Parts: sequence; structure tokens; C-alpha cells
Amino acid sequence: MLEDVPEEYEIDPESDFKQLEDIFVEEFPDAVEHSVEDVIFADDGPVNHLTWIALDGYSRHEFFYDDDNPDSDTLYSLLSLSPGKDDMMALRAYLAKEFDVVKSLENAALLGIPDTYQPGSKAQAHVAFYRDPRNGELNVGLNATPAQKEAEILDDVNRLVPTKNLEKLIRKVADIFYDEVEQTARDTIISGDVLSVLDDDPDFRYQTTKPLPDGVNPMYRGREAQLWQKPISKDSVIEGSQGFIQIWVPEEEESTGFISVTNGEYDNREALSEVRTAMEAALN
Repeated sequence: MLEDVPEEYEIDPESDFKQLEDIFVEEFPDAVEHSVEDVIFADDGPVNHLTWIALDGYSRHEFFYDDDNPDSDTLYSLLSLSPGKDDMMALRAYLAKEFDVVKSLENAALLGIPDTYQPGSKAQAHVAFYRDPRNGELNVGLNATPAQKEAEILDDVNRLVPTKNLEKLIRKVADIFYDEVEQTARDTIISGDVLSVLDDDPDFRYQTTKPLPDGVNPMYRGREAQLWQKPISKDSVIEGSQGFIQIWVPEEEESTGFISVTNGEYDNREALSEVRTAMEAALN
């Protein structure tokens, strides 16, 4: 597992891995995106902090771990496994025998980087982004196949990436990702007597009070907040007939609100900007 990766916020499995994947490909277009089918985390066993990722219709598998002294026999056994979809239950049973902690993770992203210095081979490095279930933060796995040539392949890939060092590229991707997260947070926050504005708009209705979900504002995620909602069809600033404008007001902070919009036939970033402009005008 790669060390010293920025860890400012908890990861939202619904959207953040796709965003990380997109940034990585933008920085290095030769990277190959893989479809993630299943992610299993195992810990407190012969290999610490093991994450198994099934890919591409269960046709291939990669695993990553954070252990300076892993059990070599266990690693050899894991390298020999290639379960199909119907075999995943057996894999979980095997892991449950060897590890005290075994759990499914919601999602991950994995990119391959072919080693073009070894033409005609299947040699490639793999970069995996996944959520650490212990603290919700970003973990990055790094390996190469075939495993017996890992050091050589990683050296080759260092020469291929634009930063001339794969770990530097990964950290750059993480930095860009967190910058974008913070920009989104700034784009969605409004300040003022938010509840009064919502009360005065007959189309906004109070829905519920619950923890602020992922994807709204990373600094307030999980805090209790009131949810107010308005149909897009009732709004004059967004062209659309489906979806909702949502305003979240954190408990005991009635002068702060966060804007979100549900998915619809409009550009979400543009819609957020338009709603924020309208709300700020009403607050002033």
C-alpha cells in the first residue's frame, strides 16, 4: 500500500472513486480502466490489511496489503486463486478461516498501466483506490503482474508516466481530487438567515432531519441537518421537469446551508451555481 497519500476527508464510495479514476486518466491517458465487481477487506490475520478486488466480470483479481512482514505461504495461496463469480462465497469462507475480520467494501477503482518496455507480454502495474474501513479515508494499493517481476515492471512504469515516478503521479491525482472536493464544498455553501428564506418560499418543504449524506459537504458529513426540498419544475433558474433542489441546514447552525441537486436532465455543476446565485440574492 502506498504511504503518505493525502487523507483530508472520508471517501464517498458512490462518486469519489469515479472522480479519482477520471483524474488519473486525464493525467495519464494510457492508463486502462477496469470494471470493479467485488471488494473484500480482511485484517487481523497472516497478512495485515488485505484488500481483494475482483475485476472485469470476475475474470481477474488483484489484492493489496499493508504489512512489512506478511506470511509468505498465505501470499502464495492467494496468488494461486482465481475465483469466478460463483466461487466468491468460497473465497470469503477461506478468508474467514484465516482472518478475524472479513467484510465487503462498497466500491473501489483500479487502473492498469501496461509495461510497454516488455512488448508482447501481459506485464502491467496496477493502481487501486479504495476506502479504508477503519477510518473511512483514502487508501491506495500498488502492485504489478506477474508478481515475480514486480520490481522490474514498476521501474519501467516509472519511466512511462509523465511525473517519471508512479508514486508522485498518484499523490498528484490525490491532491487534485481533494482540491476539487474543496471547490465543490465552496460552491455549495450559502450563509445568512437560511431558514427564513426557506420558510418564505412556499415551494420549499421541510422533509426530515438526518445525518448529512456523502457528496454534499465533506467537512459536515454525518452531522445532523434539516433537509428542505423543492421540485425543479417549480424553480425558474433551472430548465428541467424532474429532480429536486435540496437545501441542508446543519442543526444549531441556522446561518449556514448547503445546496445539492438530485440527478436530472441538466448539468449538476451549472445547476448548483444557478441555485446558489438565486439563494444568495434572496439572503441579501
